[in-house]
Amino acid sequence: MDDAALRVRPSGLRALVRVRADRERQALLELHARLADRDAAIEARDRAARELAQKESSRRSREALIYESLKSLGPIAAEAVAAHQVAIGRWSELVETAASRVAAAQIDLDDAGDAARDARARYAVRARAARKWTRIEVLVATARGRLSEAAAEREMEDDTLSRRLGPGSNSTRTAPR
Repeated sequence: MDDAALRVRPSGLRALVRVRADRERQALLELHARLADRDAAIEARDRAARELAQKESSRRSREALIYESLKSLGPIAAEAVAAHQVAIGRWSELVETAASRVAAAQIDLDDAGDAARDARARYAVRARAARKWTRIEVLVATARGRLSEAAAEREMEDDTLSRRLGPGSNSTRTAPR
């Protein structure tokens, strides 16, 4: 690692760490947006389901009123029965429309859930990369620090040795390092 630490420019490494951190932030923002979309889709699906339940309940109660009134009226004209059937058909169409809205809202929710899962996976990858490059930056800084300390110690030893040997001594240091 020491040789690699010397080959890496600290400014380049900082820039890379910064880029990775920016990408992680962007992925986190995207994840938050996709989760908000998913929550909105859940609310839309729930609202559509409540509307469907209300329409079904309304249709049932209206049908029950019609059938109860038909029993009490006795014989009635075919036109009146046809008019009641048309009304029941309209209410059934309203229920079918509401059911199709629920189905469409469920599809939107499934799509939003998939998008949120994809965004979560992208965020996990980007966060892992950012942590990796931050660790590398720390390792490089630590290795450079060790190398600097070792160089400073060698220089101090050389100074001490040259003072002991005195000025004008041309001998080179033969002590082990």
